[in-house]
Amino acid sequence: MLPGYVDEQCDTIDGADGDNDVIYAYSGNDIVDAGDGDDTVYGGNGNDVLAGGTGTNTLYGGDGDDVFVGGEGSDIFEGGEGQDNLDYSSSGSAVTVDLSSGSLSGGDADNDSIISGIDGAIGSDFDDTLIGFDQEGTSSSDTFTNEFFGGKGDDYIEGKGGDDRLYGGEDNDEIYGGGGDDLIEGGSGDDSVDGGSGNDEIYGEDGDDILRGRAGNDTLFGGNGDDELFGGGDGDTLYGGDGSDTATGSAGDDVIDTSGPVDVANDIGTPDRGYPGLYDDDADPTNDMDTVYGGGGNDIITTGDDADSISGGAGDDSIYSGIDDDAIDGGKGDDLIVGGEGNDVIEAGAGDDVVYGGLESTDILDIPDETDLRPDNGMDTIFGGDGDDVLYGRDDDDVIYGGADDDEIYGGIDDDTMFGDRGDDIFGGGHGTDAAYGGADKDTFNYDSAEDAIGDIVDGGSGGDDYDTLDLSNVGHYKIINETVDPDGDSTSGTVQFIDRPGGSVTGELTFTEIENILDTTPPPCFTPGTLIATMQGEKPVESLKVGDRVITRDNGAQEVRWIGSKPMTGAELQASPHLQPVLIRKGALGNGLPERDMLVSQNHRVLVNNAEVGLLFNEPEVLVAAKHLVNADKGVSLVSASHATYVHFMFDHHEVVLSDGAWTESFQPGDQAMASVSAEQRDEITELFPELAHAQGREAYTSSRLSLKAFEAKMFK
Repeated sequence: MLPGYVDEQCDTIDGADGDNDVIYAYSGNDIVDAGDGDDTVYGGNGNDVLAGGTGTNTLYGGDGDDVFVGGEGSDIFEGGEGQDNLDYSSSGSAVTVDLSSGSLSGGDADNDSIISGIDGAIGSDFDDTLIGFDQEGTSSSDTFTNEFFGGKGDDYIEGKGGDDRLYGGEDNDEIYGGGGDDLIEGGSGDDSVDGGSGNDEIYGEDGDDILRGRAGNDTLFGGNGDDELFGGGDGDTLYGGDGSDTATGSAGDDVIDTSGPVDVANDIGTPDRGYPGLYDDDADPTNDMDTVYGGGGNDIITTGDDADSISGGAGDDSIYSGIDDDAIDGGKGDDLIVGGEGNDVIEAGAGDDVVYGGLESTDILDIPDETDLRPDNGMDTIFGGDGDDVLYGRDDDDVIYGGADDDEIYGGIDDDTMFGDRGDDIFGGGHGTDAAYGGADKDTFNYDSAEDAIGDIVDGGSGGDDYDTLDLSNVGHYKIINETVDPDGDSTSGTVQFIDRPGGSVTGELTFTEIENILDTTPPPCFTPGTLIATMQGEKPVESLKVGDRVITRDNGAQEVRWIGSKPMTGAELQASPHLQPVLIRKGALGNGLPERDMLVSQNHRVLVNNAEVGLLFNEPEVLVAAKHLVNADKGVSLVSASHATYVHFMFDHHEVVLSDGAWTESFQPGDQAMASVSAEQRDEITELFPELAHAQGREAYTSSRLSLKAFEAKMFK
């Protein structure tokens, strides 16, 4: 029996007596060694292994997937039907197998010849040349036009046309797939692989490989080592694997992932999922430094640990840079860039980009410095460039430049420095002591709470169409001191002191310069007359509701109204304070035909949203979104310039969601901002009914019925 082969039918024929044999193996998976002499072997049906031995031999494979073992003699091969391969693995020197011309030479291949039907070859342990035949691929998923195994040695393998299966084996191989959808494995060694046209699947495996997909939708796996991957035309998928890789997508919508697995014992971390402060320094910060070029097309790029260099190129790219200090250039197009853990330098480039210096907004990130083991590993530098960008610093002390056009800049946690540059920019400082410089044009500085604003420096800047707004409508109680008019006569500078209650103690300060407009408390969430509220007696206009009416709620059935209030607004008041203007929600603008008619509400009135995106983004089935955060004229939600307005609000024992014009919206919630916005007489009415609401602890206990989204969160799906 030939070593290394197993005959499933137990037919083993040994013709080693030296005669000139004629052997018929017939059906079954046979192993035949013709031995010495000039032999003729017929394999018959089945998957046979045929060895001619010494002498001049003629081997006929017949039907089935046959292997012809080329020996020292002069052999003639006819494969027949099936996947038939030559085996020169025992040759003492390199062989050349050219199926396109039918020529065989070198080592045990000398003086061998092919009649027909040979589809592939197994090379020797030396530097072989294996060339396929040019044929249109008609193979199934497990049958290939050409099948070559290079084995050891620096082999040259060329598949030509058809769907080929090419294995380089050990050492440094050069492999060309040619036409067709090829499967190519470089094996160990520093291999060079060119997939050619067709949708190829290429594995570099061990070694520093160069992989080129060329035309077609190719999938490239670099494997271990410092690899170079080039996708070529069309939409390619590139995986770098371990090592410091270079990946270039070129044209097409590419997916590029060089993150690879992380050696926990040596690297400590998780690729593209780094969380600030949770991991020690990388033991080897240079063993996975990747370079990625997205090229044209809308690419998805993911890198892992170590300092990577990423260029998105043209197209709308999604870039996730993972752990350590990365350099990222989004290039042209509307890009999403997530810097991940590490001190990254990010240039968003042209286009309307969204940039997170650290983790995305959907990741949990609440790590104050006193518990952050690494309070210095998320210090990002972000350049927005041209376009209307949304830039998030996230964790640690970031420096953010908005660049040209109308940007949104959010510093996140810790002490950030933000520059709006040109354009109408929006700032959100977040936690920490931040400095925000608006630059030219109309800038807006927003704060969600006094806690976020304490210690901040706000400079509206000058130049362009300058009209800067400091929005204090959500910070609770405050007073302005040392306010002076700036030399231009249009803006003021001063200090905002935050207080715990009217006439109470100062909790902190914010300083501002070059501000033209300060927004104070907006009206509470409320309806306008004519809005139909669902009650147990049917729909009623909101202005006709009375205390004691039983209103239908989403969570608790019919509930009695405990208090009703209203606030008329004159045209002069609305003109002087645009933030008091109502929001018009057109019929059907909320989806599913809702609301059932045009509805007018205050800007802070919150609407229930419950679609698939909400669950994916916020892990909640339903959220509340302020009407002002839903403004999108193209979708039927817009601010209106009203000549007058009356706002009507009603409350229950608890915060509820009610049916208004067929849509679910909120009732009055007596938080700090809402209580500050109603008249003193109305506050007295409320606290007489609910004495606990006179104190901050009581107002905090009157919780919202749903998660309420912030402005930038609402932008993610509106």
